[in-house]
Amino acid sequence: MRVYLQGGLGNQLFQLAAGLAVTERLQVNLVLDCSRLGNPETALRKFALGPYKLPARVHVDLKPSRYSIFMNKRQVNRLRNIWRNRHLVETEGKFDTKFLRVRPGSTLDGYFQSSLYFQNVKDEILGILESCDLGDEKQVVKRLNSEPFSAVHIRRGDYTDPLIAKVHGLAGPGYFKRAVELIAKDKGNTRFLYFSDSPELVQHELDLTPEDFVPNSLSEVATLWLMSRGNNVVASNSSFSWWAGFICTNRVNGKVVVPEPWFRDSTPDDLVPTSWIRLAK
Repeated sequence: MRVYLQGGLGNQLFQLAAGLAVTERLQVNLVLDCSRLGNPETALRKFALGPYKLPARVHVDLKPSRYSIFMNKRQVNRLRNIWRNRHLVETEGKFDTKFLRVRPGSTLDGYFQSSLYFQNVKDEILGILESCDLGDEKQVVKRLNSEPFSAVHIRRGDYTDPLIAKVHGLAGPGYFKRAVELIAKDKGNTRFLYFSDSPELVQHELDLTPEDFVPNSLSEVATLWLMSRGNNVVASNSSFSWWAGFICTNRVNGKVVVPEPWFRDSTPDDLVPTSWIRLAK
């Protein structure tokens, strides 16, 4: 079995989870194909799962050949999907029932952003997420996690690019203010920790101070781990936020608030768990 990795850490976790679900069902090994990520030394998106302890049945193909890179381009993939019924291209933006009929030797190609894809390995995925090696950041994370808190993830960065915003939309300051008020009203005097790739911009938007923010110098893995320690999560419309909410829900049954719609104009049917709270973004 092979699955293509693409996107950042949040997307790669979805792809890993889908691949593990199939390999568990079929009792085969899994190859994480990094050809979509480009040159591991120069590409914008890199293999992000290294700090996690992956199962023995997982092999990482970090440096695929030029032939492999060509054969794994999207246009070629679609031709292969016509010629062979062993290449699943996710196109529906929701849980694809063809996923349940994948056979040994197949390739998974998509984002697979739904917990429905990995229900049979949910505990294994949660264990992998707990297994991350925080390295030198362990003490910083431990200090920030010394008291209970609710996590607020505010993604700006590339989402402020007009071309990207046309697809994803941007959760505005009003959404975050309402979400924080909702949790504070329900949970009482809770401490809020803010996570953002653009802290100075967000400070201005929400009238916050630098002390309200987690250092954005933390690695992706350490940031996600710390965010998921929150007793509640206010999410951006980001797969990174999704995983923090998913861990929180399964760890302490906390409240998770997400923006509606998730993308600019819509929310995929099976993306947001029914227990999560949706607020207009």
